[in-house]
Order: sequence, then C-alpha cells, then structure tokens
Amino acid sequence: MNKRIFCIFLVFTVALFSFVACEKRSKYGVLIVDEQGMEHVLATDENGVTIQDRYGNLVEVMTDSKSKKPIDAPTQTVTDESGEVISVVHENEYATNSITFPTLMQNGNVAENKNYAVTIPEGWVQEGSTRVLLKHTETGATVSFYDDMGKSVAAVLEEMENSRAILGNNAEYEFEQTDVKIGDKDAVCVNYKIGNVVRKTYVLSVWNTVLQIACTVDADKEQLVDFDSVLNSIRFK
Repeated sequence: MNKRIFCIFLVFTVALFSFVACEKRSKYGVLIVDEQGMEHVLATDENGVTIQDRYGNLVEVMTDSKSKKPIDAPTQTVTDESGEVISVVHENEYATNSITFPTLMQNGNVAENKNYAVTIPEGWVQEGSTRVLLKHTETGATVSFYDDMGKSVAAVLEEMENSRAILGNNAEYEFEQTDVKIGDKDAVCVNYKIGNVVRKTYVLSVWNTVLQIACTVDADKEQLVDFDSVLNSIRFK
C-alpha cells in the first residue's frame, strides 16, 4: 500500500467479533465482511499485513458510500509564532477509524487475532469462527488456542497441577512438564497422556494475556501428525 494512513480519531471503536475476508481485494487494503454482512476495508502495510494501532485495534480506511473510494483526511490548520494561520493539506492520506480486533479473523490461509497470526499449514483446516482452532484432516488431531486475560502463567500451571493431583497414580496417566521456546517466546509445555489420548499444552505470556496452545491427538496416530508445523507458523505481534 503506497498511501500513508492518517488516523483522524481513535476515540471510539466498532466492536465486531469475527471477520471473513472476501475473495476480491480492494486496492486500498484487505476487504472483509463482518457478522452483519457489512464490508470494511482494512489498511495494510507494504507487505499486505493488516495495520494495528498502538492499542491493537484494526485500522479501517473510511470510504465514500457511493464511489467506494477513500475519504481524504481533513486539512490540518496550524498557527506559526506570529499567529498567522497556515493550512496544511495532507495529500495521499486517508481518513481512518479504529475497529476492535475480532476474536478471530481469517484471510485465506491465515487465522489471527490481535495477539498472534497462524499461517495454516497444508493438511490442516480452521474449524469454527470464534477462535483459532486447527484440525488435521487425516488424523482428526486438533490445535486449540485459548486466550485468558484474567490469569497468569503461574496460575494456569497451578490449575493443571491441581487437576493432575486429582488423578493421582492412575496407571493410564502419564505427565511431563518442560520449558521450551515457541519462536522467541518462553513457554512451558505440559505433556500428558490419558488412556489413548495424548495432549501437549503450551502455556506462555503474550502481551496482556496468557495463551494456551493445546495439541491433542489419539496416541496411535501421534506419529502421523506434525504439530511443529503449526507452532512454527505462529507470528506473535
């Protein structure tokens, strides 16, 4: 996108819970449709990545309802030291509005929210429209992303430990906890098996939320699934 973005206000945001990108694309940004069927043009950078403001909101390019062309940002008026008024017209700048980043936005093979984006690997599909939840088409394995703003990493791990204590010395239960890295993020991997179900849950802090990434598969199909292909596709914002 060649034109610079000029935000005329960030006072209020439009709350929308899920977006689906259209097949067509506006030359002014990514064209998406909200739950009410309304189209929005989201500003993008030179790499085609949606722009977010410092609060994590999406930036919508305001367009004329008839022409569908961007609305120019208003002229700014400034005064010099002598009190003379100088009007400055911001050429090639658009008026914009802030939109609350939905809990899930999917654009092609990218599923994302305000904190991270996941490029869906081959053999996986996004399930549902409320959060990032990938399913492996061959085995039925899943990778579920859970965001929890009300807890700390330590609190989540304590809850897991309490659940483990309830199971006690169950012969069908195996448990292991290790420190790992996901990209440049420190994470704790809680790996356990209950009967025929294997589950690896990664717990880490991302901005102001605790993220849990739960990888689940039947034990007899574990060797057929590459969970790392999903983990390595995560881009933290």
